[in-house]
Amino acid sequence: MSAHPSVGPSTSASLVPVVLGSATGTLIEWYDFYIFGALTSVLAVKFYPPENQTFALIAYLATFAVGFLVRPFGALFFGCIGDIVGRRIAFIFTLSIMGGATAAVGLLPTFKTAGWIAPIALIVIRLLQGLALGGEYGGAAVYLAEHVPDGKRGFYTSFLQTTAGLGMIASLTVILATLALGVVALTAFIVAWWCGHFRDLDAQARVIFDSRELRFVRPWETSAQRLEREVTYGAPLPGERGEWGGAT
Repeated sequence: MSAHPSVGPSTSASLVPVVLGSATGTLIEWYDFYIFGALTSVLAVKFYPPENQTFALIAYLATFAVGFLVRPFGALFFGCIGDIVGRRIAFIFTLSIMGGATAAVGLLPTFKTAGWIAPIALIVIRLLQGLALGGEYGGAAVYLAEHVPDGKRGFYTSFLQTTAGLGMIASLTVILATLALGVVALTAFIVAWWCGHFRDLDAQARVIFDSRELRFVRPWETSAQRLEREVTYGAPLPGERGEWGGAT
């Protein structure tokens, strides 16, 4: 095998939007995931029997834990989706599920209005949130691993680890801002934030996860092996769908 210079899958400059895009998407997921738990004292008596506050609190915390339990299944399911149709599609799908589930919590009737239908629907929504977070977090890690240089995958994917803490901080910040600004100002804030969020998400999806910018990368290959394979074949081998221009 002829010697080739060690060239990573992406240049340092092109890695900035890749890392920022993946980390931002994961941060949004963690924000939606954690704000559910941060509002425990408020929402517990809304969706569980209010006359027994102890039971309502325990039941709500158990509902919060359900989201963590299903995360591995979300990673498995959406990991397969990403392999088949591309990381971009899986990324948008998980973000849409998480955002839709969070919005649905605000549309649910309370226990006083709908009885046990309310907590059952809340559990279903929480399952969707856990599946979405598991799929997005795993997909973001794989996406970064496929694009960063050899020998630095651990470094770049470590940025995703910070998003969990930042998501919790963001959720607490929004709650404190709500208490300070009041309901009317909060409503205006949420509308503005979500409108901006979806506008930015669309821009990220078009620029960072444009399927024409992606290429299939085997994590176990060295840069020289990858370069030789791409020079030899000029396209992905049979079965390597979803990570080459036009595959998605």
